[in-house]
Amino acid sequence: MTTTRYFMNKAEPLTFLQILVLWLCLLAWQSVTAAPDRVALIIGNQNYKNLPKLKNPANDATDISTQLEILGFNVDKLLDADHQQMKNAIRQFSNKLTNKNTVGLFYFAGHGVQVKNRNYLIPIGSDIQHEAEVPYHSIEVGQLLEYMEYAQNNLNLVILDACRNNPFGGRFRSAQRGLAKIDVVPKGSMILYAASPGQQAEDGDGRNGLFTEKLLQVMQKPGLTVDQLINKTAQAVNKASSSGQIPYKEGIILSDFYFTDQITINQAINQSNANTAIEKKVELDFWNEVKADPSEEMYKAYLEQYPHGLYARIATIKLKKFDNSGHENSSEEIKTIKENEVLALIESYLNASNEQNLKNLLMLYAEITEYYGSGKVTNDFILKDKKNYFKRWPKIKYEFVKLDKNETLENGQKTFISFLFNFDVYNQSKNRGIKGVAKNNLMLENINGKLKIISEKQQIINKKNY
Repeated sequence: MTTTRYFMNKAEPLTFLQILVLWLCLLAWQSVTAAPDRVALIIGNQNYKNLPKLKNPANDATDISTQLEILGFNVDKLLDADHQQMKNAIRQFSNKLTNKNTVGLFYFAGHGVQVKNRNYLIPIGSDIQHEAEVPYHSIEVGQLLEYMEYAQNNLNLVILDACRNNPFGGRFRSAQRGLAKIDVVPKGSMILYAASPGQQAEDGDGRNGLFTEKLLQVMQKPGLTVDQLINKTAQAVNKASSSGQIPYKEGIILSDFYFTDQITINQAINQSNANTAIEKKVELDFWNEVKADPSEEMYKAYLEQYPHGLYARIATIKLKKFDNSGHENSSEEIKTIKENEVLALIESYLNASNEQNLKNLLMLYAEITEYYGSGKVTNDFILKDKKNYFKRWPKIKYEFVKLDKNETLENGQKTFISFLFNFDVYNQSKNRGIKGVAKNNLMLENINGKLKIISEKQQIINKKNY
């Protein structure tokens, strides 16, 4: 009688075929359970040559890059990129999205403009003289979305902090504030704008623009989906701007994606901290050399190496104390800006804010001024903007209410002021008017013995149409 043995008392080695099958099963399991790849392209364009310079895009792009690296993104960052550099970077970025499980994120801070309801991102060095030239010397957002759609990955995010005033102003027939709505957003993609269509995004008073500042804060909160993150950012911006700026989104993401969970943070933060610590140590060593030899040449060398460094603000302030001979001015030589001078300037500003006194109004500004969301501009730019405003509102009445803040800076050479005033503007031909209360924030500097405006921003406190 024959007996069949169904199991062995002694283990036998696996055959090659069995090993191969197990290995393939393991690979398949890993591909299913692996976390999605995170890829980001970050661009910050600030130092425009033919357009007004901006204040915060370099800081915004740098800080967003750092935060995304902490959150596990593979980040490529470009600062002050020209047209070809932006095109090449977007191509390379799209090539990294071919894995269906990849999450792609594109962030841009800089000048953006809408022309004929299409949105364009302006590179550094673009010499655009006519509206028809924009498509050939800039990056259309629609083209970026086409790259993403072609990659066929599941999830893409586009974040645009570029909703500033049209930098070309009156040169363009269809010039409008902010960016336009996009007709069709590809499936699985979402666009987040710093401001709603037609609104202007604020540059902010600190290191970052208002939108990016709030976005960075919300990004650090674990357990938020993309929709929740966008909503909380919009709420924070809306509150900080007194409803003057409301972020806006387009598109739909069908699956939940979390920027942060505690595991992601803990895994990524160690590597990011290590890289950051090395970079900070090198910069600190450089700064210690500057402190050992606090000369004009050393401050310039530091700013050349670290234009957006940890000590750049201090170096800039120190550098301004040197005269043309390279000697440091004593603090006694610096004239302090008194409150009566400030109040006199405010009175002149409000009285001259009409078409008849436009020449007197321009005399209050420095040759270069940080002007609302347009960055650093010349008097010619301000002249065009004021003319357009006075044309829109021929009848203007301003009334000073109170000086809200008067903070002296840089040994009395500069002062930051904030004042409230009542406004009443009316267009008789359109039978339309607006009145309310506004707050103006001005940075003033004593230039050659005269008080000049070097920065201007405005916030509407309340208004009523009539």
